[in-house]
Amino acid sequence: MNDTVGIIIRTKNRPVFLRRALKSVQEQTLGRWKIALVNDGGEPGIVESIVASMPEPTRQRIELLHHAESVGRSEAGNAGFRALDTNYIAVLDDDDTWHPAFLETCMRTLADMRGRVNTVKGVAARLHMVSEKIVGGRIDLLEVSDFRPEIAHPDILSLDEMLRENFLGLCGVVLDRQAVIEAGGLFARDLSVFEDWDLYLRLMTRWDIAGIEQRLANYHFRFTETDSDLGNCVVAQQADMLLHRQLLLNRWLRQSLQTRGHGQYANARRHFVTLANQDAALLNTTAQSIDMVKDGLIAVAKTVMQMQERLSAGH
Repeated sequence: MNDTVGIIIRTKNRPVFLRRALKSVQEQTLGRWKIALVNDGGEPGIVESIVASMPEPTRQRIELLHHAESVGRSEAGNAGFRALDTNYIAVLDDDDTWHPAFLETCMRTLADMRGRVNTVKGVAARLHMVSEKIVGGRIDLLEVSDFRPEIAHPDILSLDEMLRENFLGLCGVVLDRQAVIEAGGLFARDLSVFEDWDLYLRLMTRWDIAGIEQRLANYHFRFTETDSDLGNCVVAQQADMLLHRQLLLNRWLRQSLQTRGHGQYANARRHFVTLANQDAALLNTTAQSIDMVKDGLIAVAKTVMQMQERLSAGH
């Protein structure tokens, strides 16, 4: 089996993260990989200088694609996918990292499982969640925790569970490239979030994804980061995620009604209830925030009036 893995890395003006991601790939114990590095509207010179600083053997395995203007997460990923000719693909966002044994373990597990189950077309390892912040251009680690410890991760992942929620992290997955093509391609171009969930559902309604119990990938996030380039999309786009989740659920429901038969409808209905509750919670939180601001302004106004009264009394 040709187990060369094509790695898609999307980046935009985040050199401190990109250097770390590329180092993570360099340190893989599996040496059969190549990278499609997609600079999605960022400063070209920054990315080119980072690539130029890599050792020559690494530079030769990086194909750099520049977009003069950003085309978004999904289309940037698709551009990297089109640039690769490997049998397997993985997506490592520029702010995520891998354990050195990630690729080797994934490919060994994939080979073992495909020897037992011919429907397996991908593999997914468990993740760590890494909380961090940027201080003066330096990445400071805050906390490391297990990603979704409550979700079972058996040898073959559950399609039923995936219909309920996305329990995988994109950086922990390796997929058969031809299976992705036959499932409709990498990412739906109209999705700016949940593009990976849509991909898993399209693939898992046809084939299976094997699971790895070990935590071999690191999903990094920054709750406190205010710079949009240095932030994390899941944290920075909470309201937008509710919108796109609804669009995705509508899409699955339409497909289920049209094809009549793979059971997405019942699971989608549970999501509609959850989504309605989340919308209500978001509105309630917003209202509470407005009330807190109003109360704060009233308190400040009262304080100012009291100070003015004291000053007047003093004169």
